[in-house]
Amino acid sequence: MNSTFARPLIIGAALALTALGPSGCIANETTSQINTLNTRIAQLEKNTSQTDAMSIRITQLEREKTAAKATQSAQPDPYVVGLGEIMGLTQMRHAKLWFAGENENWGLAGYELDELKEGFADAIKFHPTHDGVPKPLTVLIPTFIEPRLADVEKSIEAKDKAQFESAFDGLTTGCNSCHQAANFGFNVITRPSSPPYSNQVFKLSK
Repeated sequence: MNSTFARPLIIGAALALTALGPSGCIANETTSQINTLNTRIAQLEKNTSQTDAMSIRITQLEREKTAAKATQSAQPDPYVVGLGEIMGLTQMRHAKLWFAGENENWGLAGYELDELKEGFADAIKFHPTHDGVPKPLTVLIPTFIEPRLADVEKSIEAKDKAQFESAFDGLTTGCNSCHQAANFGFNVITRPSSPPYSNQVFKLSK
């Protein structure tokens, strides 16, 4: 019951009880009842105040939620690098890896190999499936690429040029096999014939 209406009803009942008789016993009992009623009135007023405060807070939260949704819908979609861009960088790393290994610059070869691994991991992460590709990249890359990367890594650790050349050719074959399985067989990779950058030294002076 709303305390605004409860107060006069309760006080009226208390006054009616006071009118029942003049005896001290009745007066004491009535006083006790009035005190009890006053406590109930105070509690009703407190509950009403809490309810009003909660209602106001709920309204505020609903407004904040509406504003947050509006802000979220206004945000542009996050940029996702395209598979073509990833593969373009992969081709560049492939060429740099070759010239690093051919010149026995094993530090650079190891670095380029790590970059290749990151590129293939990004391809799987951002493009696990791709339009027109019959099998997901989560299957193709582990099947055709990852074992060849491991072979190249072993050759770099051994610092063996002949072993590196064989492993590199195996990686190149893996790339082409992956392209064919993905219906991109027109994209044929081979050993590079010239360095991709004229402003980088691949052969370190001894």
